[in-house]
Amino acid sequence: MIDSFKRFIARHSLFTSADKLLLTVSGGVDSMVMADLFLQSDYTFAVAHCNFKLRNQDSDQDELLVKQWCEKNQIEFYSTSFNTKMYAEENQLSIQMAARNLRYTFFNEICKQHQLKYIVTAHHADDFAETVIIKLLRQYGSAALHGILPKDGNRVHPLLFATKNEILQYAQQHQLKWREDASNDSDAYQRNKIRRHLLPILQEMNPSFSTNLVEHSEFVYGEDKIIRSYLENVSNQIVTNKEKEVILSIADLKNTLAPLTILYHLIEPFGFSMTQSVSLFNSLSSTESKNFHSEKYCITKNRNELVIFPHTNINSVYFEITDCGVYEYNGKVITVKYEEKSLKEIELSKNTNPYQAWFDDGEVSFPIVIRNKKDGDRFQPFGMINHKKLSDFFIDLKYTAAEKENQWLMESNQEIFWVVGKRISDRAKVRGENNRILKISVKEI
Repeated sequence: MIDSFKRFIARHSLFTSADKLLLTVSGGVDSMVMADLFLQSDYTFAVAHCNFKLRNQDSDQDELLVKQWCEKNQIEFYSTSFNTKMYAEENQLSIQMAARNLRYTFFNEICKQHQLKYIVTAHHADDFAETVIIKLLRQYGSAALHGILPKDGNRVHPLLFATKNEILQYAQQHQLKWREDASNDSDAYQRNKIRRHLLPILQEMNPSFSTNLVEHSEFVYGEDKIIRSYLENVSNQIVTNKEKEVILSIADLKNTLAPLTILYHLIEPFGFSMTQSVSLFNSLSSTESKNFHSEKYCITKNRNELVIFPHTNINSVYFEITDCGVYEYNGKVITVKYEEKSLKEIELSKNTNPYQAWFDDGEVSFPIVIRNKKDGDRFQPFGMINHKKLSDFFIDLKYTAAEKENQWLMESNQEIFWVVGKRISDRAKVRGENNRILKISVKEI
């Protein structure tokens, strides 16, 4: 195994004998074998261990084993302990994510303090296979086949050439000591289910399944580089970056070699899934305006464009007014009152405030709803006989995607009667025969 270990390091240029390394050693068989392989090789390294205090005395025994190994072999040893459960609760994380954040923060601090160049972990070929399967289940696309990169920034994984069985055989042949983690025998976690049940079936069908995946990933990674290069070229034609928006030209997208694939690669960095990219792609032939949401971003389809913008640009609006009065909402004061005024008096007043309007009280009744736009909204602008799609009205105004989302609408009887500050509805306009009218004004606080 030592020869395979050295060949893998050289093949992937993971590090040199001049580099100072930090080995992350848990006390399990994988990391103890890794530590022994480094001990037999000509590399300068220190060891770091994290005690997550999740397994009572077992956690302390893990730390003791690693500490004693370092003392015996005169290796620099750094350790720390965490209240992992408290950290997870305070940061609303799973135990696994909390432990990951804590350990890599610690490892990076040690590297910085002691001028160590790389963090070395004991991930092996079976870990790689498990990661690929998990990513495929989560719809990562071809990037799932990257699995775990041999070298990822300052993290290196020199055991990816070896399977779990090969590591166990090495440990037994060299009479190494290691600790067992009982939680690995539980099916409570997805990774454990894959490790305990699915992976053995795949390896029974093909004993080289895990190592084949590792080798195959090199080709996939190279192919992805080619795709990324092509993406850079076509994105210059498709994508326009504005201050708070990214705009994709639908026509230019459709002219690419693989529009759906290109679309996925363009929107995936914004948190959109493969399923969403398919739904979005299918909507391109529709004339309707549609929205798609990831955790932090929104994509709105607007005729010939897809517009991507952060949710922080959107203020969700919904407010009901049940009677005349003065209301404060979302940083604005809304005043609603009845007035005795003729159409001629309104015309003579020459109102220049777009956020003040009068309405026929026979057409506008309570409750009045203030809200954002919805898919399928229609509106009969003042002076028009027919209704118009609100999305088309916004296009006429040359609105940005965020402006469309933030525009206040007033609705009565499930019909929009005012695009606030822009246009009232023809249906709700004051008619000459009515002197009792409804006045509404909106102003910033």
